[in-house]
Amino acid sequence: IITMAYDKFCNGIILNYKKIKYTFIHSGGPGGQHVNKVSTGVTLEFDLMQEKYPCWFIDRIRKNLQSHQISDQNIIKIKSTKYKSQKMNRNEAKNKLILVFEKCSNRKVKRKFKPLPMKQKELRLKLKKLNSHRKQMRKKPDIYE
Repeated sequence: IITMAYDKFCNGIILNYKKIKYTFIHSGGPGGQHVNKVSTGVTLEFDLMQEKYPCWFIDRIRKNLQSHQISDQNIIKIKSTKYKSQKMNRNEAKNKLILVFEKCSNRKVKRKFKPLPMKQKELRLKLKKLNSHRKQMRKKPDIYE
């Protein structure tokens, strides 16, 4: 099995897995003695300044993440304590980061407005008049006219 050390997203955005730092913490919740003794919780840290990401991408990440998940130095922190297993928590934190990158890397292309051709305008007006005439025919006839 060959595993890639990075992920490629739209617009040339790359996530390098080697630059992700994991720290392990005690996680609360269900799990009993195992959770209390073993550091199964994971905090993922990724520094956006290590790679040369475009400004628009960093701005979109700032808008999509909560304030406690990204620092002023552009370090993303994602915490995962859902599972009893350290490996599963690490995978969940990494998947959350991947989702953020996927969501923020899709950049909408702005539509270029062009003037309508004259024939198109004439056709549109003709259809409007026809539709208006149809609606007028639906009315009850006025007996006094």
